[in-house]
Amino acid sequence: MNNSDDKYEKYFLDYLKNNAKKLSYSIKDTQISDDTATVKVDVKYIDGTPLIKDTISEYLTQAFSSVMSGSDMSDEEMSQMLLSIMQEKQKTLTDSYVEKTLAVKCVKVNGNWYIEEVTDDLLNVVSSNFYSLAKSISDSFNSGLE
Repeated sequence: MNNSDDKYEKYFLDYLKNNAKKLSYSIKDTQISDDTATVKVDVKYIDGTPLIKDTISEYLTQAFSSVMSGSDMSDEEMSQMLLSIMQEKQKTLTDSYVEKTLAVKCVKVNGNWYIEEVTDDLLNVVSSNFYSLAKSISDSFNSGLE
């Protein structure tokens, strides 16, 4: 892993931590049956999709421009460009939120309640929708290979 990768990883983790501070939730209902439960939770969390879409769009524009001008950028320079664009976009975009009701399945083990399965919805809450965006991009690439 090079220095740019470390910076990108730190920026991304800090971004998610800051978004987690803005997350809110309210437990609306709990249905318990023996050692299982379904908990209905209203959540409100940051939607990072506009940041990623704007960043990728600008990145592709700048990368294409760089290629067309004959510039040969290293992987580290490309990573740094991506990080810089994302940081600038974050400064200009206002936070947008997703509000959703989740049904979280839980299980009781040794007297303690645990989430039984981490669903796509839960992953989106903690990743500011980056999970579904990454999955969508991956699905697009995979369908293009078939």
